[in-house]
Amino acid sequence: MTAIYDEGMSEVVAQGFQDDVDYLMEVVEQTGPNDQAPEIALMTVLQTAIPFLPAFSGYTISGVEYDDPEAERVIFNADATVTLILPDRIGEIAYRDFKARDSSGAAMGDIVFDEIRLLENSTLKLIGTD
Repeated sequence: MTAIYDEGMSEVVAQGFQDDVDYLMEVVEQTGPNDQAPEIALMTVLQTAIPFLPAFSGYTISGVEYDDPEAERVIFNADATVTLILPDRIGEIAYRDFKARDSSGAAMGDIVFDEIRLLENSTLKLIGTD
């Protein structure tokens, strides 16, 4: 596995995570798609809470369930904020073949978050910046 040093860590962590942040900014600015906004926002929070995660191989999300699958998931508010309705359940968030991004070494295995349940009516509010 490739060694990760402090001076290079910020560049590695920005990969992928920054793509998620950019996606969410496009949602706030209404300049891009918003079909995955609740899931990507949730992953951004998770990757902020566990900051080493973005440095490793990409993630997959499966088994996403909403209490009301027909309800609006992205709500554009009059004050220019965006409310995201979060899923009630996520079957799995998985980092498969867990290894440093762009590493040529062997994978260390998988990290799997299983059966994630959120509080009823959970939301996140996105607030743009100038």
